[in-house]
Amino acid sequence: KIILKTLKAETGIVSSAPYEDTPVIQNNAWYLPYAQYLKDMVDKDSTNFYPDHLMTRKEIVEILNAL
Repeated sequence: KIILKTLKAETGIVSSAPYEDTPVIQNNAWYLPYAQYLKDMVDKDSTNFYPDHLMTRKEIVEILNAL
């Protein structure tokens, strides 16, 4: 969230689940617009987001390099 806000990334309303483990039923989940942005821009082939999983340094660097 912090990185995408710093980059002024355009996030919007999520209408369909970006990943299998991020259902839109939980529309109040703060991470849904950011998960959708990453799915669209960086992580097109993954099926899971793992919202409860802590990110490793390697994963953070991979996202930063892709942006």
